[in-house]
Parts: sequence; structure tokens; C-alpha cells
Amino acid sequence: MFTETTLAFVLIRKGEKIEMTATDKPIFVRRASGLVREMDLKDIILWNSVAAGIGLGEVSFLVPYYLSLVPGANFILGGVLALIGGLLIAACYAHFLSAMPRSGGEYVFLSRLTHPLIGFFFSFSMAMLWVLAYAINMQYSASIFVPFVGNFIGGSANIPAFWTSTTGIFLVSFVMSFAALAVTIAGMRAYIRYQLVITAISAIAMILFVIVLFNIGSQTNFRTSFNNYAIPYYRDPFIFTNPVTNQNTTYQNIADPYQFIIDRARDGNYQLPSSASFSFSQTLGMMVIFGFAGMLTTATFSSFVAGEMKRADSGKRQLAGLWGGLVLNGVLAIALSIGLMAVVNPDFLGALGWANFNPTSGLFRLPTVLLTMPFSFFDWLAPSPIFGIVIDLALWLLALTWAIMDLIVLSRLMFAWSFDRLLPSGITHVSDRFKTPTYAIGASWILGIVFGGLQFVPNYNIAALLSAAGWLVFTVFIAVGLTAIVFPFAKKKLYETMPMKSSVAGIPVLSIAGILSVIFFGAMASVYIWGPDYAAAGGAWTNFTTYTLVFFYIVAIAIYAIAYYYWHMKGLDLSLAFKEIPPA
Repeated sequence: MFTETTLAFVLIRKGEKIEMTATDKPIFVRRASGLVREMDLKDIILWNSVAAGIGLGEVSFLVPYYLSLVPGANFILGGVLALIGGLLIAACYAHFLSAMPRSGGEYVFLSRLTHPLIGFFFSFSMAMLWVLAYAINMQYSASIFVPFVGNFIGGSANIPAFWTSTTGIFLVSFVMSFAALAVTIAGMRAYIRYQLVITAISAIAMILFVIVLFNIGSQTNFRTSFNNYAIPYYRDPFIFTNPVTNQNTTYQNIADPYQFIIDRARDGNYQLPSSASFSFSQTLGMMVIFGFAGMLTTATFSSFVAGEMKRADSGKRQLAGLWGGLVLNGVLAIALSIGLMAVVNPDFLGALGWANFNPTSGLFRLPTVLLTMPFSFFDWLAPSPIFGIVIDLALWLLALTWAIMDLIVLSRLMFAWSFDRLLPSGITHVSDRFKTPTYAIGASWILGIVFGGLQFVPNYNIAALLSAAGWLVFTVFIAVGLTAIVFPFAKKKLYETMPMKSSVAGIPVLSIAGILSVIFFGAMASVYIWGPDYAAAGGAWTNFTTYTLVFFYIVAIAIYAIAYYYWHMKGLDLSLAFKEIPPA
């Protein structure tokens, strides 16, 4: 732990130097990180917003999952509460980041304000979230790309079934991962240009999305259009398996596939949102779904690249970047979702969500990937084929961009750990040409590919991994919130030297934000205990979830212990590194 003389925030703003404890060996790998400050405020706001899909990317996750899992939730209330939770935890991060503006997320300040093991433990937990996210986002990107290609060969029905299978999607995602790797290695300046292009395409796609909804006009028109398209795929005999009774029933010549999908989902215990009464507990579950869809998992995303931000020691700038991205994304996601539900009956959208969670039922028979609903509809509902092409292109590029961002974040975490000597020092290598940690990026990419291969494990359940991912991010936020509560009082002299601080009725704003963050994220983490069926958008808490988390936690402790004793044997007290802020 610190003594208050070994770390003085006030000196950060006077040359980025902190008093060092005497040692015969260099504490850090080198005197400068090698990373370059490329991102301005606009880039940070877009970084945080794009990470969650700029509204558009969240809709396909939010609406079907919400309606099938928490039909009694109030969508708007759940969204607003999730947004408030994100703003609170972002305020905590902004305080700490202005004092320690380094890439590496919560690792840098938690390891220096609490204990190195605590900082690494929760940072490693967050890193595993991004490994899981990378694997899932590459799978999602490939699932969008396959029907996107169908636009150019006469429709999705002309795509061989292999390419929508697990193996086909994995192969497509593996090939595309090289594109993600290339963009990541090219450097932050190249990524910023790429991000502007993605933002422009997404803005056009959102406009087209709204036009498509206006073109459909009503729920009745949608039902007619859907049936006209779907009837041929429900004509031949097929078997529906009720997951509740395990009973198989053969159907054919379905004249109204729209209503058929709703009825069969209801037979499987799907509750129609139109008949569900309001439930606050389910609204709390709605907050978890918003978190899974990106609003909360990316609420503090720019903290991982804080060392590459211009004027990163400005608390107001940190707060504006975090809050700007959150509000932009949250407002767009809620507005677009409400527009979708006004045109497509929520009972039907929820039935699609049910079918997604019960793929073996055989209920969904259309020649597209259910994961990409409802946007796959636009290939044949739009007034012009170009609408579907542009919307699919935007969603595909957004999903690919999420994977790119996951690689950037993972590489910065590995870089920060290695700089403190918790990992081999070679991982801190920075390319002279691109100014990026290429070895850390490569290691992150390989790790993501390995986790992507988990889908071939027998009884693989992506929902179980989603539960693990949600639990990881919420518990990390609780740890940060607790630190925010006690820090102004436990380290009062250090708090007084922080660049960003204020009080309300004598109580530090940082502590207030910390208290409310712990309440918000503690409530959401509790969903995994009392409502696992819809935790993290359908992520049932299984033994696989528990084993995954226990494995992550054991590995985190083991890595820290091995590094600590290795350097102890070399004559270096590793704890000294955590009494200083890493070089810029």
C-alpha cells in the first residue's frame, strides 16, 4: 500500500514525475511507454459510442431479448436507469483517469490506490470480458456477412447451408479476423480515420432504417409482408420440438407463419409482452440486457486508451468523452428500438428472441441467421435492395469494429501489465512505424481465436459465456465504486491534490458517485442470483459459467504470484512499481 509521500498527484501536472523509492534496478521496463497521444475529444466520444454500436448496433440485441426474457419490463425506464448507472461509473473513472492518464483502464488506478493484486485481479477479469467479447463479435460479424453476401447472389436462399453452420461461420470469422488484426496494428491514427468512415456509414444506415420503418407503416402491413415472404419456407413438412415437453410435432403448409411463430413460442412458455403486467424486477433485468447490449459494458471504454488521448489529465475532458459517448448511444438505441416496436409487433419480436434461445425447436425456418434479426428482414422489406445492402454493410462493419476495439483494449491491458513486469517485458514492444504494441496485439488476437473455437466444445452455450461476461464487468464496476467511496477519506492528502474534485454538502462527488454506482451495479449483479434465466440477455447461469469464472480468477492470482516471486528472486521488489505512475 502507499504512504502518502510516495505518490503525489499534484506532481503529475508538473512534469509527470513522482518521487521514487531508491532501488538499484529499474522498476519499469523503460522510461517511456512509446504510445502516442492521437485522440482528441471528438475521437473519444465516437470511440465510446461506436463501441456500443451508435444505437443501431444495439437494437438487434435489445428488443428481441427484452421482449422474450423480460416481457414485464418497462423498456424506457430500464434504458434510462441503465444510462444513469453508466453515467455514475463513468464519473468515477473520469476522476481517477485525470489523475493517472495512462492506457490500461482500471488496472492503473486500482493497482495504485488499493493493492497491486486487487488491481490486477479485476483488470484481468475485465480482460477476459474483452476476450469473450472479441470471440462473440467476430461470430456476430460473420453471421451478418453471410446474408450480406446473399444480396449479391440473388438472396440469402442461394447461400449453401454450410456457410450458416457453426463451422462455416467460424471459418468466415477466422478469415475476417486478419482484417481486424491489420487495422489494429496500423495504429491509432489509422483507426481514427477508419472510425470516421464507420460513423458515416452507420449514420446513413440509421436514416435508411427509419425510412424502412415508415415504408412498412404499420404492424398489419409488416405481418402481410412477412407472410408473403415466409410461406414458401413453411410449406414442406417439418418438425417442431417443444423444449418444455420435448414433444415433436410435424407441421406443413402453414398459411400464417407470423402467427404460427408466436403460437409455438407461447407453447414453449413464452409470455406475450402484450399480456404481461409491469414488473420492477424484470425492469432491473432490462438494465442487465442494456448492459449486455453495450451501454454498460462500454461505459468506460476510453479508459483503456487514456494514454493515447490529448490533454488526458483534464477531468472535464475525460468526463465529456465518457458521458458524450454514453448519451449519444443511449438516446439513439432507445429511440430506434421504440420505432421498431411501433412497426413490428412486440409479441412477434419476442417470439423471434425465444426462437433464438431455443434453436433446436426448429421454429425458425427462414434462410438467414436468426442472430441478425430484425435487420435481416430489410433485405426483402426495404423499398429498394440498396437499403438492405447499406444497413447490412453498416451492421457488419460495426461488428467487425467491435472486434477491432476489443483487440485494441486487450493489447493495452497486456501492455500495462507487462510494463509493470507482471508479464514478460517483450510484450511492451512498440512498433517504430505504427506506434502500436504489436506483440501485445498479436497475443490478444491468438487468445481471441482460441476462445472463438469454444463453440465447437460439446454442449457449448454462448449464453453461459454472456452470463460470465456480464458478471465480470458488473463486479469490476462495484470494485471501482467501492474505491471511489473510501479514497477521499482514506487518502485525504492525495485526494486533495487530484486534478478533478468537488463536493456537495461537504461530501466528495467522487464518493457520492461511488455509493450510487455500487447500488446500481450491485443490484444488477444480484440478477445472476435471483433471475439467472434472463441475466445478460438469456445467459443462464450454468456450471460452465461458474467453471469459467473460477478458472479466470485462479489464473489471475497465479500470474501475479508467479511474477511477484520471480522478480523477488531477481532482487527486485515488484511492489515498488505500484508506488509510481507508469511513464507516459
